Amino acid sequence: MVRDISSQGDISIVFGMTGQELAGVMESRSEERIAKLSADLGVTNAATAAFFEILGERQVPTNELVTKLVQIAMAYRSMQQRLDQLTSDDGEIESLKEQARREIAQKRYDKAEAILADAEDRLLSKLDAAEREVLRKGQDAADTRAVRAELQRVRLDYVGSLASWREASRLAVRYESDKSAEYLTQYGVTAAEASDWRAASAALTQAGEILRSENAPPEELIRISTHLAQAKNRLGQREEAAALFEDAVKFYRLSDDRPNLARTLNSLAAVLMDRRQFPAASKLVQEALSIGSVVLSQPHPDFAVWLNNLATIRFEQGRIDAGVRLLRLSIKIDRETIGLEHPQAVRHLANMGTMLLQAGRFDEAGPFLQKSIQHAITTFGASSSVAAKRLANYAILLLDNKLYSEAEPLFRDALENTASSDADVRQSLTLLRNALGRLLCETDRIDEALHYLKPAFDEACTWEGQLPARILISANYAKALWLSGEGDAAKSILEQAIQSIESNNLSAFPRMERVYLAFADVCSGPAPKRG
Repeated sequence: MVRDISSQGDISIVFGMTGQELAGVMESRSEERIAKLSADLGVTNAATAAFFEILGERQVPTNELVTKLVQIAMAYRSMQQRLDQLTSDDGEIESLKEQARREIAQKRYDKAEAILADAEDRLLSKLDAAEREVLRKGQDAADTRAVRAELQRVRLDYVGSLASWREASRLAVRYESDKSAEYLTQYGVTAAEASDWRAASAALTQAGEILRSENAPPEELIRISTHLAQAKNRLGQREEAAALFEDAVKFYRLSDDRPNLARTLNSLAAVLMDRRQFPAASKLVQEALSIGSVVLSQPHPDFAVWLNNLATIRFEQGRIDAGVRLLRLSIKIDRETIGLEHPQAVRHLANMGTMLLQAGRFDEAGPFLQKSIQHAITTFGASSSVAAKRLANYAILLLDNKLYSEAEPLFRDALENTASSDADVRQSLTLLRNALGRLLCETDRIDEALHYLKPAFDEACTWEGQLPARILISANYAKALWLSGEGDAAKSILEQAIQSIESNNLSAFPRMERVYLAFADVCSGPAPKRG
């Protein structure tokens, strides 16, 4: 009797028959012996007879006959089981399966295999057609979502448009659309308009990779790289951003593409502004304006962007009135070309409000800031990173001007309404906690201040960039620690903060003097007793 063929040892002993004895059965074709063998093997007599033919055709050595017979029998039984399990809702395939079964029963294994190969080829052909249909439908879905994205933009539904471009790009990539790079680019640009710089960077990077793999024309690659550079600059990756912009400037100068040269000069200026290299940045923006005045129709929304940047430069140079005049002109062009509900225009309104508030012109600043905040809440949602950042910036400026009663409810509302679903929002939450903690500290509510400053400090320590913000958060936390009686811990944190300022040449950054003032307080001795 046949036992489990996985058993170890001599198969002839397990089977109860030697190779020589099996060779005798094969030669004599004794029906009695074949019937017994078939029963032991669990197959029909006809199958066993067919196995003998296979062994003979293959000229299997006598000492291997038993092993090979058992292997053939087990494979045959497994084949029969799989054939029984093979089902299809395709009548043509079912017919071929039954034909193969009949050929196997008649021991015509070569014909059975040919029939099964035919069935497989037909199935693969139908699968290829089905896959092509799935791809086509997926690509159609991506194209349909892209149309929705444009329609939502027509309706000024910027949140909906952003979500649609995200989905259109996802579908395009998944279903191998030749529009994958185009939709990823649109998603990246739309994400940038919503200040979702991480999403913008990821989408534009992927779009660039696709275009390079397709050997796209240089002008397409440069266009993607300039959008990507803007995102990288906002993410603090300024060296990479500057290199990308400089390459684009060279390309556009050589190709005499003056409109795009002007746009890229302005973008490179923005990088220099973040480095506080205002004279060099001013020169680039003025060149952009000079080129644009010749090659662009007037008024043009690009002019509004360039004037906004030049206004920011003038403000940073202390020329506040000049900055305000330039921004008013920028907003006037926005109103005439794209409307004041457009994200670009709202950013300029927010900049005007910030500039006026920093200049101490609170009554003038209020309407601009409030409009930009309301727009962010209406367009992107109260829990969006855009709304959180604008609320935080407004409240921080109020706090800097010691307008505590106005700032505190804004901080608390923003913290309550802001979700922590992505990295940008989490960073905004950290900045909000830090600002509210600072406000509470300055209004002598130290225990509650630490409740907000400790998690803000812990989170900021995990950031890879944003060094100036990390330093200021550290200083606020250290000041609260000192006021709570933990002077040694406060001193250690502030020493590290000052070392970071001086090793990175950050002393000119806004509010860095707060770190030195806090250190002076800590070094003066224990904090005054509270209450």
